Amino acid sequence: MSQSVIMPVTEVCDRWAIARLKLERIVCNHEKKAMLKAAVEHYAVGIPDSPEIQTLAEKLYKHHGEQWDVEQAIYEEAKLVPYDADKIAGYSIRVRELNEIRVALKNQISRLVDQQEHQDLRSNYGVPQQRNTVSGQST
Repeated sequence: MSQSVIMPVTEVCDRWAIARLKLERIVCNHEKKAMLKAAVEHYAVGIPDSPEIQTLAEKLYKHHGEQWDVEQAIYEEAKLVPYDADKIAGYSIRVRELNEIRVALKNQISRLVDQQEHQDLRSNYGVPQQRNTVSGQST
């Protein structure tokens, strides 16, 4: 017996974006691909049919894709001997910046669907900041 899980629209959009990326990027067997495709379709049903929310969900997908790429670059750099710690630090700062954008997008969605109680209130998250690329300090 299947049951529905009630979750905020922000989480539905986030999970849809991640499942879509996995479907597109992970090399796996047919059964796993079918499960990922079903997840994408399942979450897509929960995304409101609103141009603004659809656009924000697509932006979430793109940001998750960029974060995936940056995290993969960190992984690849860390395998090198010796690895470039400054390069890894730069990638890490970019991951934080992408997380800030992701939180801001999810907060926009929560406002549009009147679910402000589900806004992410992390300190310094949700408001992208200019950073000094050398020191990583906020400006």
